[in-house]
Amino acid sequence: MQFNTTMVLINNRDEYYSRSTQNATLNFKSDRKSVYGIDLAGAVRGTWLGISAIDETIKIGNLANVTGEENQGKLGRGPIVTNFIESDDTIELYNKNLLEKAHDFSSFNFLSVEITSDSIKSSYLSNIPKAYHILPLGYTGIGNSPLVKPFVKVVAGSDIFKNVVDNHKDSKKEDFIKALMDILKCDRKYFPDEELISRRKETAEPFSSIHVVVPSVGYGTRTRTVILVDNNDNIDYIEETMKTEDPNGEWETTQITFSGMTTRL
Repeated sequence: MQFNTTMVLINNRDEYYSRSTQNATLNFKSDRKSVYGIDLAGAVRGTWLGISAIDETIKIGNLANVTGEENQGKLGRGPIVTNFIESDDTIELYNKNLLEKAHDFSSFNFLSVEITSDSIKSSYLSNIPKAYHILPLGYTGIGNSPLVKPFVKVVAGSDIFKNVVDNHKDSKKEDFIKALMDILKCDRKYFPDEELISRRKETAEPFSSIHVVVPSVGYGTRTRTVILVDNNDNIDYIEETMKTEDPNGEWETTQITFSGMTTRL
């Protein structure tokens, strides 16, 4: 590519259209810079996706629920991401502590990434079923399904993502971002899907696309995000989110660019 990427992350947030949400903003806490949107419903004020940078460390956290699981923990899941990206704990220590109290939360999948001057580490942690995996470098797809039993759309989306990355090695950054956003807009139904059917029964099919639209219940993909980190630790956070509760209505774009200030060896 005309720019050299260390990490690329794309994410769709599926939620009720009426759920009050604050768009992504750049926050400063001491020397730490962070970007994330805020779920304003309830008292938790958490987030589903965020990134932070301080000194020689960049952290990314991404949280999803697990479709069809009834575990209702006493703790809200919202702070899991912000606690990680705003913590001084290493990725290993944070996940160790989270795993010990994982069943106190409602069902979740948690992806964490830590980029330092000499390493890139990523991990997957879930409480339904309870699992913790150190992820290999390369391409990983995570959704609202267990890592070992992914939905068909998760597997398909991972393959599409890999092809887009591989085919845009010489592209301009804006063309690459557009191609990544196009993945998140894909409304093809990857159905039938036995794992999805087992979890959603007769309501499964509308949830089998990467971009979900279920107008009958006012639910679907309401925010899509692309995060790029280049080899000089410059960070691009691009978010597209619905302006109204109409999935066919206007979307607005938030783009935040800042430096992670990490010196790559």
